[in-house]
Amino acid sequence: SVSGLAAKDFLLRSIEVKMAANQHIEEAIAFQSEALSPLQPEEAIRVPLIEKKEKGKTTAQLFTIPKERFRAHLNALEKLGIDPDVVSTVPSALCRFIDWKFPDLMGAFILDLGSKEITCALLEQGKLKKSYSLSQGVEDLLLALHEDRKKILLKEEIEGAAKQIDLLLLKSGLNPHLSEKLNEMRQELARVRQSLSKGSVLPIIFTGRSDSFMHL
Repeated sequence: SVSGLAAKDFLLRSIEVKMAANQHIEEAIAFQSEALSPLQPEEAIRVPLIEKKEKGKTTAQLFTIPKERFRAHLNALEKLGIDPDVVSTVPSALCRFIDWKFPDLMGAFILDLGSKEITCALLEQGKLKKSYSLSQGVEDLLLALHEDRKKILLKEEIEGAAKQIDLLLLKSGLNPHLSEKLNEMRQELARVRQSLSKGSVLPIIFTGRSDSFMHL
């Protein structure tokens, strides 16, 4: 079995090592990764994935996971009776999913709409380059809708009602809490997209609970 660390539980950065000889590349990457990390060596797990080797230069993607986050991830799984053989990351899984569905697509901005958080992943040259997570998700939108409709709908009826709402036709005056939450999420995602993609024009792909509302 495979589990996935959330985007908030690790740091990801590209590193470049310039060396004439290849036999000490791993040691050089390990040394540079420790120098770049704000965590002490004993506080983190560092996993470099070598992407490209050229004459005198090697590039790698460095995953840095605080050990306390890693332990918390395993403890949460243990409570569910799960003992994973491999621990990967959610953004990595999203990129692999897109590669499976669209093998010719080399770049995209992926938004996974989860119940409690939204995961953002930047796919470049067919690989995960950057990631970020927002600590809010579809359930926050449903709670906002319930606040607007609590006089006429029970809480257990909200999810069904949401599927009938076309967000392109949403009237903010009748749905003030939902409109406010949508605008808040929209602005935050626009900021994250700009930060991760640095202005690059990439297709946006939605995964997760994208059918919670019409035109979400």
